[in-house]
Amino acid sequence: MPDAICIDQVSLINCKSKKARDPRELEVRSLEMAAYWIVDNEITDQDLFNEFAGRIRGSMEAHGGKFLVRGGATQVIDGDRTPHRVVVVEFESMEQARAYASSPEYQELAAIRDRSSVTTAFIVEGL
Repeated sequence: MPDAICIDQVSLINCKSKKARDPRELEVRSLEMAAYWIVDNEITDQDLFNEFAGRIRGSMEAHGGKFLVRGGATQVIDGDRTPHRVVVVEFESMEQARAYASSPEYQELAAIRDRSSVTTAFIVEGL
């Protein structure tokens, strides 16, 4: 457990003590917050969706995305909306996720997805 959290304009530094230390001994983390790309797909054409699914993972990973959830079981605990196929992908920042969403590569894949499913997708900033 750190003794102090030192803050400057560039980074958060987890200090081992309040004394000045060799900077190589400090843990430095970016102030940028992770962003989460969240998708709910209701598949309408499984064969075409399989084509999309076979390409999207590599594409997102090549652009810095890390899959955290990919179509696992869901359980509704509140409300009456039942999700279908849920996907959660982590990006280092909103900027990185938005850049991928705007890329021609993603737009091409999204067109395939849109012909094979009813989709809700959004990006949310993490903590």
